[in-house]
This record gives sequence, structure tokens and C-alpha cells, in this order.
Amino acid sequence: MVKLEKMLEEFKETADQTLLRDIQDTTKLEQRIRQKMNASRNKKRPYLAYTVCAAVAIVMLFVGAAPFFKQNEAVGGGGQATSVPPVAIPSDQAIMQKVQELKSVLHIDLPQDRVTELLSTPDHIASENGGSGDDGADEYWEYSLFSKMGYVSSPKSMIMIDEEGLLNRDTGISVNIGWADKKLLWYSMIYPQGKELYLYKMNSNGTVSESRILELQPTPSILDLTPEEEQLYFSYMDKKKDEILRDMTIEQILKMYIRAQQDGDLEMQYALHIQDEEYEKPTLEQFLSDVKKDPIGAENTMRHVKMLREQTESMEYQWTDKTEGIVWMKFKDNRKKLGYRMIHNKQRIWKVSWMPIQ
Repeated sequence: MVKLEKMLEEFKETADQTLLRDIQDTTKLEQRIRQKMNASRNKKRPYLAYTVCAAVAIVMLFVGAAPFFKQNEAVGGGGQATSVPPVAIPSDQAIMQKVQELKSVLHIDLPQDRVTELLSTPDHIASENGGSGDDGADEYWEYSLFSKMGYVSSPKSMIMIDEEGLLNRDTGISVNIGWADKKLLWYSMIYPQGKELYLYKMNSNGTVSESRILELQPTPSILDLTPEEEQLYFSYMDKKKDEILRDMTIEQILKMYIRAQQDGDLEMQYALHIQDEEYEKPTLEQFLSDVKKDPIGAENTMRHVKMLREQTESMEYQWTDKTEGIVWMKFKDNRKKLGYRMIHNKQRIWKVSWMPIQ
């Protein structure tokens, strides 16, 4: 019997430290076990029977108590759930791997059923009446990836960013998709890295952009257009008349071209290229189609423009013959300088060469 008493004491000590840690007093549980032991002893069962009986009682109490304790952790006053099982918080590396994976599979004109295969059911679906519709989309989908159990994104998040939820890793990636005729028109991803949030977007023309949420306005650069240059830029964007550019220098035309790349304005980029008949060039339709089919190229362009804006320290012009010249860019980080080939068209207005980088 001494052995059994010792066993009971050990059980109580272990239970107090583990399964029964949330019960302040386990005396009643101990009394129940002793009652079962006494009932067995009064029936004059052999000592072995007492041991087996007590062991069974202990096991039954463990098994029977476990659901209660689990429920007790998940239910608070009033019987309402107050907590959910812990979910592993995704690392920045896991989030970035998923972002890169989505970049590789999501592209313009991808059918809705293919996206459903890739991402399952969206959190929210809104028709054109639920959004602006100004972008040509007739439906909008929203996904929340790497979300904690119980996370619910508000329908407002289609136009508002859940910064707190993303930074707290309540959700890992917010994906928004615009659809036209059941095909992907554009998409965006908002995701955290460290204490920063990033916005990646593929536009309907196939160009892409990426920036920190709090830095949607780019930092100042030597490549920025002056107010006067910007006025001419928008005038040319509207009318596409080369005469508007007549008094602009070779460096100013190149700055306009880089601005069009930064803005993802493909028609503006096309118009700023040399259009004279003797130069081989794609049609506008071919140019637009090629960009849509080349998301990797769009990504590379985005990174290249970002580098130019951040690192260009100065520009200098060099004539190569009577009608052509090169604008050389010198960089702050002392990397090898880069040149853009420029051409005077028949009206003596500077234009960007096709395949301009030297």
C-alpha cells in the first residue's frame, strides 16, 4: 500500500505541474481516486487489483479531464471562444518566397479558373458596383495568405491597407486582382518585410512597379522633371506631336523617357522612340503585346529605373555623328557608367534609339 500511496503522491505532483496546472487545488481529484481505492479494498480484492484499479482511475481521469482543460483554455466567460490554437508566424523569407512564386505564375490575361486552382477561394469578391470600375475591371477579388486562424479582412481592405494586421503578421500577404471578361486585368500584392510594408503591382499593360507603402512618392533624383519639363511631358502625352519637343535638349528627352518607364506608360515610351521610316521598329500593337508577354522583362525594367533614379549622379552628352549621340550616366556608387543612344529625327528633334543602352 505504501507503494500505491507513493504512486498517488507522484501523480498529484506531476498533474499539478502539467495537465492540471490551471486548477489551483487538486485535493478533490485526489479524494475521488482514494474513494475508488477504498471501494476496491472493501471488496477485499488482492493488492495487485488495488494497483491496477488506481492506475486505471488515473488514466481515465487524464483522458476524461483533457477535453475539459482544452475547452477551459478556449472558452471564457459566457461560453464565448476567446482564443484560438497558436499558428506559426511566417518568416520574412517564407513570405518573400511566396511573393516570388506568385510573380512567376500570375500574369495578364490569366483565366479565372486557373487562379482558382492556384489560390483557391478568395476572401472577398466585388462587382464593378463595389469598386470604381475606372480601370476597366468588372470584378475584384481579394485574398489573404498566411493568415492566422480567425483573421477576417474587412471588405474595405480592397481600397484600404490593413497595415496593422500585416505588420503584426495576422496575415502575411494581401493579394488584390482586377478582372475583365474573366481574365486577369491587373493584380497587386502588399506584404511585410521586417517593419516595412511593400506594394507590388502588375498593371494592365504588363508593366510592374514596387515601392514601400510609406514611400509611394519616389525620393528626389537628378532624373526628376522640372515643373516646366513636366508640363511639356503631359502635353506630349496628350497630343503626341513631336513639335512640342523641339526645344528640349537630349538630356531632357532622356529624362522624359525614363519618367515614362517609371510610370509604366508604354504608349509614351513608344512615342519617344525614333519613328523615322529608315529605322526598324515594331508596331505599337506589337510593342504593347510583347511587354504583356514578358513579365520578367517588366520586372527588370522596374529594377533598372529604380537603380537609375537612386544612383545617377550626373549626365554628359557625346556626339557620335551628325545625327546621333550618347548620353552617359555617371553613378554615385562608382559602377561602370551607362550610355543611352539618342537620334535626331528628320525634324531635328531628339528621340530615343531602339535598343538604346550602350
